Parts: sequence; structure tokens; C-alpha cells
Amino acid sequence: MHNKSGGQTADAEGLFNPDTLPFLLRGASPDRADARGTIPTRASLGCLLVHGFTGTPQEMRFLGDRLHRHGYTVSGVRLAGHATSVDDLARATWQDWYGSAQSGIEQLRRETPQVVAVGQSMGALLALKLAVEYPQAIAGLVLLAPALELSNPWLRRIGPALRLLLPLVKQRRRHLRRGERDVADLQARSESPSYRHVPLPALHQLLVLQKHVQGILSQVHQPALIIHSRQDHTCPPSNVALLERHLRGPIRSVLLEDSFHVISIDIDKERVASEVAAFLGGVGSLPTPHAASQFCY
Repeated sequence: MHNKSGGQTADAEGLFNPDTLPFLLRGASPDRADARGTIPTRASLGCLLVHGFTGTPQEMRFLGDRLHRHGYTVSGVRLAGHATSVDDLARATWQDWYGSAQSGIEQLRRETPQVVAVGQSMGALLALKLAVEYPQAIAGLVLLAPALELSNPWLRRIGPALRLLLPLVKQRRRHLRRGERDVADLQARSESPSYRHVPLPALHQLLVLQKHVQGILSQVHQPALIIHSRQDHTCPPSNVALLERHLRGPIRSVLLEDSFHVISIDIDKERVASEVAAFLGGVGSLPTPHAASQFCY
């Protein structure tokens, strides 16, 4: 199946199904105050879930369902150019991806006064930028396998020149075939949809976004939970140390042993969900997003 422009559709890439759609799961009602008139913490804190590069909201749904069971309102966004067609992704800029995350937080703020941004891989970069631009609304950050740097040394070297090289690359060679998803659990790997091709223009946009976010890390003051796997083949665990050096708020870092990159659906997904739920409980106990000095482990 192809679209009129000759590019592959989401159906051709195996992404055209309800699981790849954005989702909103409403949690505890803020109208249900206890006998003392106190609004439940979970009713006042929402979770924005942001998937990664070439992925879909499906990779965040398991985590979203677990957090919803704890009473939180959860929104899983679909980033521009994702779960549609590879050609759409090729046309998208990192500002378009960020715009999708902004739309998600604006929608979620109509449901809950404060938000924890939960981003996976590239989604973690967008969550960090949200924390800088929405300091009053973003009460905390969960960074899953953050893609501040990539493991592939070739990409790191060619990144600065990619913008100049793109006009020289023939159109048919602008889509790179990628391997299987970086997921250790074989069933989860087979069931998790993502593009099988990566457009070079989109890769360039990812590298530009990385550089931009690296330059604003010192402006992030919210509490942060960082979860990364030692066996991640896409993004090196050294990203954790990079964040620990530059973020200004309290940090809890968790290193997994068995999962690969897409940790929200991989072998350690239950532990990831438990860690995130515990973190949300700590964030929710703070009176304001700026009370980070009271947040400790």
C-alpha cells in the first residue's frame, strides 16, 4: 500500500492499527476530596508520555496503563511524522515534534494542574525542553533511555556535515533501512511497531535536537528520575552521567541489567513502571514544582 506521493504508508510499515494512536486515560477525579477536604495527590498530577524516534504511542501504553491503575491521568502523545508514513517523518522538523509534545501538555493541563513529563529516548529530549519552557506546570521528569548522545560513532562524526550532504544524496537513498528494534524481549520486539526505514532528513533533525537540548540542561531544576539499561545498543549509559553533571534538580538514577533500549516494553518493564510510580508519589508530595530541595532519596 502506497500513498499518492509514492511513499510508504503506515499500513505498509505495519503501523496502521489502533495501538499506535494517542491516548488519554483519566484518573482519580479532583472533585473527590476526603473528609478533611483534601484533594487526592494523584488527582492533581498528570503524566505526559512521549515516545521515541520512529516509534509510536504503543511503546508507552503498558507504562500508561500501570500509572492509570495508580489513579493518575495519563496522556500518550503521537509525535508529528510518526505512525503515519516515512515520508511524513522525512518532512517533519524537531520543532514539529516539540509542537506535538506542547499540544499534549496543554491538553493535559486542562485535566490536572501539574504534570510529570515522561519521555523515552528522543521523547526524553522533548521532556527536558518542556521542563525548561513550562517550569510552573512540569513538576518532575522521567527520562527513559534518554537519547542525548547515540552509540553509533559514525552518526556522531557525520552529524555536523549531514545538513550539507543531504542535497547531494539521491532521493531513493535518503531512506536508510534499519535493523530490528533494540528490544531484548523477542515477543515485545515483534509486537512493537516502528518504521523500518529512517529518513536522513529526520536523522539530521534528531541530531540538531540533541545539540539544542544539551545546551539547556543546566536550566532544568525539577526532580528527575533517569532509567537506562547497561545493555542499551542505541544510546550509551554514559548519558546518565551527562545528565547527572548538568541537571540542577535532585536526581535518582536506575541502571537496568537485562533490557535493551526501549525499556518501557522490555524485560524490565514492570520494574520501570514501579520506579516511575514511586517517583510520582514523591513528586506529588511536594507543594510546588520549585520545592525540589525537599525531594530526596
